Amino acid sequence: MISNVRAVFLALIAVFGLATPVSAAPNDIVVIITNQDYAGTVPKVEYAERDGEAIAKAARDVMQVPPDRIVHVKNLTYAGFLDWFGADGEGGAELERLKAKLGRDSNIVFYYSGHGMPAKRSKASDPEPVLLPVDTSPARADRFGMPTSVVRKALLTMQREKASDGRVILILDACFSGSSGGGRRDECCANFPVRRQGRRAAPRRTCGIRPRTGGQLGPRAPAWHIHRWRS
Repeated sequence: MISNVRAVFLALIAVFGLATPVSAAPNDIVVIITNQDYAGTVPKVEYAERDGEAIAKAARDVMQVPPDRIVHVKNLTYAGFLDWFGADGEGGAELERLKAKLGRDSNIVFYYSGHGMPAKRSKASDPEPVLLPVDTSPARADRFGMPTSVVRKALLTMQREKASDGRVILILDACFSGSSGGGRRDECCANFPVRRQGRRAAPRRTCGIRPRTGGQLGPRAPAWHIHRWRS
């Protein structure tokens, strides 16, 4: 996936309309979560940690984010996700600690590399994309997966409170098809479509970047969808 990192930063340059050289970003925050080593028979996500380290290096060297404002968390459990984002996007203790570092114009960059999959949060609901903690089996993702909507809500809440002139940039280096290069993660969820819940106004000052294809765990880099919204 190392070639994906280059694609991500080219996408970021396109999103922000940046020209070379890139201006310094001393007030920005970068949060990197790499879930590589899963418990049980869940396939390992090869190169996730290496990609996270490459993202951190690019943030330091290209975006000029100070090292003490870059956080790299490896192999996050479900309890760890709750410590960061809370159960409903209210934010956890780890996210609270970052608030003191935010300025009015800070951008909040979130990068995740690991398994993602669709999961039904209730019997009556449609499947929604979740990030899979390293201690969670795919069969239990409905209860112990971390919905991407919760991550987005927690980060946006922090941005509105402390960085009103900044942006939230979410980079999800994960597919949500229910399969990977290491094998299918969950037979019952693999064929669930993740449907849009109608057209809704996207949160302002938010940018989301995710792979277009479902096989990003293979040797070829995916194309990337870029969702860009300005206030």
